[in-house]
Amino acid sequence: MATLLLLVAGLQTAWGQGFRVYKSDGTVAQFSLRTDSIVFYDGIGSDVDFGPFTPVNQMIAGTWYKSKSETVTFNEDGTTDYIAGGTYTFLPYQGNIIISNASGAPMSILKVYSLTSEQMLVGKPGSETFSVWSTTEPQPASDEHEWVDLGLPSGTKWATCNVGASSPEEYGDYFAWGETTTKSTYDWNTCFDTDDDGDTFKKYNNNGGLTELLPEDDAATKNWGSPWHMPTYEQIEELLDNCTREWTTQGGVNGTLVTGPNGNTIFLPAAGRRWDGGLYHAGSYGGSWSSSLLAGGSRACYLYFDSGGWDWYYYGRYYGQSVRAVRP
Repeated sequence: MATLLLLVAGLQTAWGQGFRVYKSDGTVAQFSLRTDSIVFYDGIGSDVDFGPFTPVNQMIAGTWYKSKSETVTFNEDGTTDYIAGGTYTFLPYQGNIIISNASGAPMSILKVYSLTSEQMLVGKPGSETFSVWSTTEPQPASDEHEWVDLGLPSGTKWATCNVGASSPEEYGDYFAWGETTTKSTYDWNTCFDTDDDGDTFKKYNNNGGLTELLPEDDAATKNWGSPWHMPTYEQIEELLDNCTREWTTQGGVNGTLVTGPNGNTIFLPAAGRRWDGGLYHAGSYGGSWSSSLLAGGSRACYLYFDSGGWDWYYYGRYYGQSVRAVRP
């Protein structure tokens, strides 16, 4: 029987070769990989367990930044925030990350083309494109986004497009209040700052907690950098009190054209809102979060508009809505 050589290929760079263990005669040993050991069963013996080794999930455990507005966290215990309540398994001998939902059913496979301590190249199996995931959070430049001076008394400048959009007509990204990344499901189970379906809140509340978002929980600041931030309730009221609005279509997109005291304008697309895993009311309704809680309540204030008018309103924090940033 050939002697086992613990010769492992491809852990860090040569993912095309995969994870292999060779026997002394040069053939590749057949094995299965557990979280902390390898079980060989090809010419070596049945169920021979070698280990324990470092759990394979630890090779990718941690928070990876996919883009300016999206992160993925893989925990050493096999849980992940990639899918609400989901788990993952990293298979280094295949170069695959298998993502399963809360019920244990596989939902997605990610192919890892290369891996270092600071960067992963990730794509879909069979795809010729890949994305770069980094352990270092990107620092958005604060001067790359356009703004308009509407002539408001406070001097507040409003961005020309939503966070996550590149033009005024694009809907952009959707954020739950107090969250700075997008996600696939918007409900109480995935909502920041509560673990009991919104009955109590830990950080932001009107019972001795904070009532204005800090920069680290502000989607505008986190994604665009300072001095951008989500408007306060007072800044939304200032917009409503000093500007006129017209429900219109711009670039084939329904929305509200806001005209300031000086005649300058911004367009707010009717992006709808996200709830659970779906998008609702796009084209007929628009809502943009403020950074403020409703006084005396647990809901967050936002700018509401549709074909019938506009006003400030308040809503449950778990809904995914647009963010239109402001700056001094």
